[in-house]
Amino acid sequence: MDGMQMFTVLSQEKATSPYFQGVYSRDTLPSLQENMCAIVNSDDSSQPGTHWLALFVNDKRELEFYDSFGQPPVFYNISTTTYLDVLWNSKVFQSPTSNVLTFNFRGEKLSLRYLSFVCKDFVMEDYIKVEKIGEGTYGVVYKGKHKKTGRIVALKKIRIENEDEGVPSTALREISTLKELKHANIVGLLDVLMQESRLYLVFEFLSMDLKKYLDSIPNGQFMEKALVKSYLYQILDGILYCHRRRILHRDLKPQNLLIDQKGAIKIADFGLARAFGVPVRVYTHEVVTLWYRAPEVLLGSPRYSTPVDVWSVGCIFAEMANKSPLFRGDSEIDQLYRIFRTLGTPNDDIWPGVTELPDFKTSFPNWKQNSLQVLSTRLGTDGHSLLADMLIYNPGKRISALDALKHEYFDDFDKNSLPTYKA
Repeated sequence: MDGMQMFTVLSQEKATSPYFQGVYSRDTLPSLQENMCAIVNSDDSSQPGTHWLALFVNDKRELEFYDSFGQPPVFYNISTTTYLDVLWNSKVFQSPTSNVLTFNFRGEKLSLRYLSFVCKDFVMEDYIKVEKIGEGTYGVVYKGKHKKTGRIVALKKIRIENEDEGVPSTALREISTLKELKHANIVGLLDVLMQESRLYLVFEFLSMDLKKYLDSIPNGQFMEKALVKSYLYQILDGILYCHRRRILHRDLKPQNLLIDQKGAIKIADFGLARAFGVPVRVYTHEVVTLWYRAPEVLLGSPRYSTPVDVWSVGCIFAEMANKSPLFRGDSEIDQLYRIFRTLGTPNDDIWPGVTELPDFKTSFPNWKQNSLQVLSTRLGTDGHSLLADMLIYNPGKRISALDALKHEYFDDFDKNSLPTYKA
């Protein structure tokens, strides 16, 4: 259960009944029926403020939320099922105006399958904006400073194009994901700030990303091989932590890997992260920056899982060694052709079912040569072997993050030198 968010729940069958206390994970929360109340405490010592949330199913079969001040939480993400119903009903809200949530469940009980919430009313006035350091699809990132402690932080201001639509679902997904993830190689979410209709996410501050670092290396010089190995190990360790918690990152690239001066590298920007189930759900394939996109995604596979992240890490591995992107396509078809020229055009012999994928064309040129070794000479024999395993076409045969960490490439790596997680 290491790293899993736990909840202490006081449940009450009806208003006149005594409360019963139990400790649950987010996947084993109790069922609620009409006129039943549950008081949930998020056992998360790293998050300051109020953590009690009362849930009550009223006689209209609506779910009511209240924090210890009688207010709705600042943010909550909830998934439910009804009795004997395998379909999940998920709802995500930020700064809700009502305490009432209608689910209209059919069975006798409403099962809480997932719950994440923020109750503290954080204030932006606790922080000073120092300078703007970046801008993305969904907002602006500032370097900031906490007034009382002097701690330097990164403030991600979420852009709201239409206030009636609220905060983008990608930002809400990032909040929900990062509240669960506590690992030395995953950027920490420190606070969630609400200011009128604006939402700020407060992260630990790291001054540089991997892309900027690679760009700063002088011409003719490369990353030290020991640093490449250390960074790769840390990235894989962080991704394994995510995968064990049923989370795909789906947007791994050098710009989303932040580094510090102590040799740590941390995975950031979980805006596209998504929990996966069994069987893996049908997802949109419009994800992941083109150069790091796995072939199953490029070919329109409606189902994909953890191997998409491993492919991205493999591309990043080669880029760290060579100081240039491995597959620098300028369109989806160009990206595919660059991969095919290097690894050979896939067929059903090496990747069963590939010719049935929506975007596979029988007119694709049939490249046979595998020239990956020519592009990975700086990795050595073991490094090339690991890279080849990470870039296997068939997702079912592609190496996992766990097995990659056990590869011979890391046999001489001193794992005692790695950073440890500090809450």
